Amino acid sequence: MIFYHFLILIFNYALAADTVPGGIWSGAGGSYYPPYVITVDKSRKKLSVWKTDVYPYQLVKEYDSDQGQNAGAKMASGDKKTPEGIYFFNEQKDGYKVNFDLYGVRIFTMDYPNLFDKRAGKTGYGIWLHAVPDTVPLSRGSRGCVVIRNDDILEISNNITLKKTPILVFNHLDMMPLKEHKKLAGGLEAFIKSWQNAWESKDITSYMSHYAEDFYSSRMNKEKWQSYKQKLNTTYEKISVSFSDPVIYEVDGNILVRSLQRYSSDQHEDFGEKFLYIQRKQGLGFKIVAEEWSPVEKDIVQAELGANSFLSKTRAVSSSENTN
Repeated sequence: MIFYHFLILIFNYALAADTVPGGIWSGAGGSYYPPYVITVDKSRKKLSVWKTDVYPYQLVKEYDSDQGQNAGAKMASGDKKTPEGIYFFNEQKDGYKVNFDLYGVRIFTMDYPNLFDKRAGKTGYGIWLHAVPDTVPLSRGSRGCVVIRNDDILEISNNITLKKTPILVFNHLDMMPLKEHKKLAGGLEAFIKSWQNAWESKDITSYMSHYAEDFYSSRMNKEKWQSYKQKLNTTYEKISVSFSDPVIYEVDGNILVRSLQRYSSDQHEDFGEKFLYIQRKQGLGFKIVAEEWSPVEKDIVQAELGANSFLSKTRAVSSSENTN
C-alpha cells in the first residue's frame, strides 16, 4: 500500500511538471523584468509564486489565501469582491504605517482599476495584497483584497519588484499541457511580430488591421491613430523598430504585453518601454485596444536588446514621444 501511494505521488509530480499555468504566455527572458509571477486562484483560495525565466515554469511555493467576502469579479466600489485581472504592485507599506490588526505586518498596493477595468466601466480603489495576524482566521473575507499570513507575505516579499512583478488574479487558474501552451503562446507571438513587421514596412492597411474598432490611446481613436501613423509614414523615409523579449500575461481574454523598445527613423530615435493592451475578440482573433509608452534610459534598453531581441534578425531601432 505504501509503495502504491508512492507511485501516485510520483505520477502526480510528473503530471504537474508537464503542465504550466495558462495566462503566463511569456516569462522573463532578460534582466529588466523580474523572473517571478504571482498567481491567485480564487476558486481554490491559493496564491502561488512562479519562476518564469525557465521553461517549464517552476512553482516556487503555494500559499493559503483569502479574498473578498462576496463571490465574483469586482465591478464597483463597495461590492466587497476581489478583482480578476493583471495587476502590478505600486507601493509597499509595513505594519507600523497601517492598522496591524487589520492588515498585518505588510501590504502591497495594487494598481486596480487597470486600463482594462476602466474600459469596462469598473470602479473602486484600495485593492491590496496584505497579511493578517495569526490570531485572525484566514476565512473572514476581505473587502476585496487578497490576504495571506504574516510569515507568508514576508517570504514572498523577496519575489516582488515594485511596478514590475505581476499578480494575476483568476477565478480559476487552469494548468495547461506544454504542447498546448506552446501552441497558444506561439499564436500570440506571431500576432505581435506581424504587427511589428507591418509597422516597420509602413504597410498602413496591414498595420491598422491589428487594431480594434474601439481602440483608444493617447487621446486618439482608431481613425485619428491611423491618420497620425500615416503622417509619420509619409514624413519618415525609413522606420525601424526592435523589442526585447516581451513578458505576456492574460486573464479572461485581456492580454498585456510589456517590452523594451528601440525605435528609429531617418529623423528621430528614441528608447522606452511599450505596453500593448490586447483582447481576444470573438470571431476576430487578437486586437490591440490600447498602447502606452514610457521612456527608459538608452543604455538599459540597448543592453537588454543586445542579449534578448524579440526578432531573430538584427534591426536598428528607436521611438518617438509616447505615441510612436
